[in-house]
Amino acid sequence: MPLTKLTDELWTAESEMRMPLMRLPLRMTVVRIDGALWVHSPIALDDALAAEIDALGRVAWLVGPSSLHHLNLRPWHERWPDAELWAPPGLVAKRRNLAFAGTLPESSPPTWRGHIEAIELEGVPKIDEVVFFHVPSGSLVCTDLVFNIQHPQGWGAWPVLAMMGTYKRFAMSNFWKVLAKDRTRLAASVERVLAWDIQRVVVAHGETVQGDAHRRLAEALAWMRAG
Repeated sequence: MPLTKLTDELWTAESEMRMPLMRLPLRMTVVRIDGALWVHSPIALDDALAAEIDALGRVAWLVGPSSLHHLNLRPWHERWPDAELWAPPGLVAKRRNLAFAGTLPESSPPTWRGHIEAIELEGVPKIDEVVFFHVPSGSLVCTDLVFNIQHPQGWGAWPVLAMMGTYKRFAMSNFWKVLAKDRTRLAASVERVLAWDIQRVVVAHGETVQGDAHRRLAEALAWMRAG
């Protein structure tokens, strides 16, 4: 799981989650801000990955972006104890065993200004995902907002992903339809996301979307936009 460089200040690393029926791809994102590193949805850590991270700069912020993406925060914080932990309110309440520096997006550190912007996808408290925009590269960084698994792994991948509506598609998972409590607020959040000048979509599950990203994202989120 070596780091992949997307721009001069943006990297990703891939792993996977082994499930009974399939292997779910996982991706974390690393942004360098004036020599300090912002790590989004960290994956499982080993010595090789830690060495690559240390070669990039000082780990300053560890971001748990939703109530579903947080399992590796503790080992990363143990490896870099001076890093600040940041998360949306739902995850802060869920992981009371972690000392978060603040909640996202309201309390985002001023150091991120001009580099990282954040929007909470409101109306779906079970997920409580915050999505991020890397301003210099035009990259949207998200976890479960959209999937793009073009090469499914495991004999059960087809039925599972087909049920989710994401089999070999850049698409929103159907679980949003089940878990949404306030579709009007969710639609408003998505319109705010689409106001960004998105040139690339970095997803946690599947392949990064590089071309015509804004139009493709708007189409993938048609149900959310409808409210």
